[in-house]
Amino acid sequence: MVFPIAGLLLPPRYSLRLGAAGVVAVLALPVFDSAPADPDWGFALFWGSLWILFLAYFGAVVIGLALRRLWRWRHGVAPWSFDLSAPLADRALVFLAMALPAGIMALWLGSLLSGDTSPLRTHLLLLAGLAGLALSAALPVHGLVRAAVLGFAGFAALIVADSMRLDGQIQAQLPTDAPYCLAIGPDRLPRDQSPPLMGLTAPKPILRVVAGQNRPETRRWSFRWHGFVRDGSGNPAPPCTPAPP
Repeated sequence: MVFPIAGLLLPPRYSLRLGAAGVVAVLALPVFDSAPADPDWGFALFWGSLWILFLAYFGAVVIGLALRRLWRWRHGVAPWSFDLSAPLADRALVFLAMALPAGIMALWLGSLLSGDTSPLRTHLLLLAGLAGLALSAALPVHGLVRAAVLGFAGFAALIVADSMRLDGQIQAQLPTDAPYCLAIGPDRLPRDQSPPLMGLTAPKPILRVVAGQNRPETRRWSFRWHGFVRDGSGNPAPPCTPAPP
């Protein structure tokens, strides 16, 4: 209700910014939500739909800038005098929207790097590359381009840095008063036989089995939610045997 009411009350330009912020928030839900994509829907359709919406949104922005440039050129303004500078609110909106491609990049890297045996080196290389990308914003670029570069580098660096905290996050959610076990990766490795756990490089999935009164309870680690959530695999057999902590 807040977005439609505010859109009616605010001036047109501010209403467009508010609407764009709402679009960004809606598109971010499937990227950062804890639930996996529906297997019946298909991962290819999921990523395709997400990218189409994202590219349509920013495509409209690019087309608008191009039309503005053409309009200025037809009215006697030299094309090279056009600048991508924009009001601070517009640059802030583009900066915020970069959370989407940064999150998509993290999901892609999480699949590509799963099982990497040198996670610390990989994370440090990623951080170094993102620092170089952020420094490139000091080049003679302006407005929306600089906001996009800084936004993507900033959000991606936060994701990579947070990925390095995975082992401590998992330890904090292990029970101290009940038998449990961890099954890591497709080979269901125990914790002491898996590589150091970092979000982008850890073998997937990570399952936690806790002994219960009737039967063990299996939960999987959600890398986006930073916690153990319901296991949606439908496999009734526990992946490992709980042992006292």
